[in-house]
Amino acid sequence: MEMNTANAGRTLRGTEAVSSSLRPREKDTVLELFESVGTWYLPGTKDEGKLDAREYLHGRMAVVFFFQSWCKGCHAFAEQALCPLAAEFKDDPRVRFIAVQTVFEGFKENTPDKAQEFQLEHKLDFPVGHDNPLDVSRLPEERRTMLMAQIPHKDELPSSMMVKVGMRGTPWTLILSPNQRKGGKMEVLFSGFRFDWKKVRNMFQRRLAAMAKEQQQQQQQQSSRPRGEATEASSAPKAIGEQKQQQNTGGKP
Repeated sequence: MEMNTANAGRTLRGTEAVSSSLRPREKDTVLELFESVGTWYLPGTKDEGKLDAREYLHGRMAVVFFFQSWCKGCHAFAEQALCPLAAEFKDDPRVRFIAVQTVFEGFKENTPDKAQEFQLEHKLDFPVGHDNPLDVSRLPEERRTMLMAQIPHKDELPSSMMVKVGMRGTPWTLILSPNQRKGGKMEVLFSGFRFDWKKVRNMFQRRLAAMAKEQQQQQQQQSSRPRGEATEASSAPKAIGEQKQQQNTGGKP
C-alpha cells in the first residue's frame, strides 16, 4: 500500500542493487533507526519482549521487512518472498531477519497487538516490532513545517522509521550487509517495495562465502607471523616485572 504522494515502487532488478533512498544522516546510522521501535514481540512468546536491534543485527547480513497489518499486499509479499527467504537461512547465524510495523494510515486498526497477529499468522520465527510515531519536536524547523503540511490529521503522525528511511509505503524492505572494509559498518544494499527473494538468496550466499574467505585469510596471516614478534611482545611484561622486583630488593636479582 503506497502513500498518496508515492511514485511506483522499485524492485531488485540486479543481484546487488544499491539503494539511493536511504542515506543515513550523521547521527542516524542504519542500526540507530531501530531506537524508535517501542514494542517487540519475540518468537515463541505471547507477551511483549525486549530486543537490542543494534546488537541483534550488527555484523550480519539482514533483511528488515516493514508492513501494516491491514495491508493485503504486505500479507501476500510476506508469503511470496519473506517467508521463503527466511526459511533458506533459518539455521545460519550470520543472517538475521526483523519485521517492523510502520503505520502511516489506519492508526486505530494497525495497533501493536496487530503486529503480533501478523507474526503469528505467517509463523515468523524472528522478532517483530511496532514502531513509534515520529517525534517531530526533534526535527529541524524547516523540515518539521514541510512534513506537517503533508499530514491531514495532526494527531496521527507517521512511523518514525518510515520518515527516516524514506519509505513510500508498505510493504517495504531494507537489505543490509556489514562492510568489512569499513570495520563492519552496516551498509544498505537495497531499499524498496519488492525484491526477488531468489536473487537475494544467491547474493547472500556469495557475500557470506566471500566473508568466510576473508576471515580465513586473516587467520592465516596472523598464524604466519614470525614467532619472534609474539615472543618479544610477550616478554615485555616479564621484563617490567623483573625491573620492579629488582627495585624492591635494592637492585639484587
